[in-house]
Amino acid sequence: MTEIKKLNNGKEVPCGVVAILIGKDGRCIASASDFNQSGYGGFSLYDSQKMRAKRALAYEAMRALSSPAIYDVVDTYDYEKIMDAMCSRGGCRVETVAVWHK
Repeated sequence: MTEIKKLNNGKEVPCGVVAILIGKDGRCIASASDFNQSGYGGFSLYDSQKMRAKRALAYEAMRALSSPAIYDVVDTYDYEKIMDAMCSRGGCRVETVAVWHK
């Protein structure tokens, strides 16, 4: 289901999710967003966008923190595991922001 927000000026804006990886010092390490209007089976549009945004965030974090020699050969699963370790043991956190979701 496509969710579109109509602004006062008549423009239509799709809803989405922005994910931000924040370091233990409070600074942004990386960010990613998902405004794709398709959902995964059994999940709401918001949950689907949140999952995709977090997956994209893991990739962006690895691009920000490592060299191409590493991020070009590691797969998405490993990106996510590294980001999970950064959050559980490294003092980082992931914040998600819903954009135009009800």
